[in-house]
Amino acid sequence: MPNVIEKVNKMYEFYEALKPTEKKGLFGWRKKKEKEFKIPKEKKLKRLLKKNYAMVFFLRNNRSLDINMVPIENDMIYMKESNTYHAANAEYILKYKKYPVMIVPEWSLLPFSSKEHSELSDTAGLGAKAQKVIINATKLAQLKEHKGMGGKTILWIIIGGAILLYFISKVLGVKI
Repeated sequence: MPNVIEKVNKMYEFYEALKPTEKKGLFGWRKKKEKEFKIPKEKKLKRLLKKNYAMVFFLRNNRSLDINMVPIENDMIYMKESNTYHAANAEYILKYKKYPVMIVPEWSLLPFSSKEHSELSDTAGLGAKAQKVIINATKLAQLKEHKGMGGKTILWIIIGGAILLYFISKVLGVKI
């Protein structure tokens, strides 16, 4: 009966034989590179911006994200994927570099608003401003604790003084 190590080694060799190898031939396996999001060419963007277009990040119900250039007409945008209109006034338009961007959830007629979100997080106490204040307060409290003499420092001073007095009494012969 073969031991466990031999079985594991056989299984590993079998697994390695099944794995596809990376080849650069016509019929070989190739690893697909994931495409990164790239903004369209500068000239195309400038032309679209003159025509009241905005880059829209469309959040789908299935947790996916679609990125489109969509025209803004009468403070609204029309999403062809869901056949819905969404608000697109200045409050909901963000900037990426110099380009207008909108974050639009499929389930809401109102896009993401940075102003509303910051107010909501401040009232709920979840904002980063509160975190900075708390961090600074704890650092200040730690600094104040270390400024005074601690009990250990006083103890070492007393021990050092006792050793000094003992040394003086032995060397000079003075009784204290």
